[in-house]
Amino acid sequence: MSAMVEALRSRYTPYTPTPLPISTHAPVLLVDDDESMREAVTLLLEEPGYAVTAMTNVVAALGMMPPIHRDRPDHPAIMALAH
Repeated sequence: MSAMVEALRSRYTPYTPTPLPISTHAPVLLVDDDESMREAVTLLLEEPGYAVTAMTNVVAALGMMPPIHRDRPDHPAIMALAH
């Protein structure tokens, strides 16, 4: 490693994000038709403790919304749509 890189590393501390406070096992319904995107987002959400249900079909997912919200009414429901 070059001396310049070492000098820069010694001057800066790495960024460490502060985790957001969440309720363990908060339900998340994830819908995406891209399998790799579903897998990646599922892994990201499960790491801090979200309980993820991943689906490919928006019609089936909308059918899941009432049971998820009924079981955990203390958690808000958020819907994000992209085209």
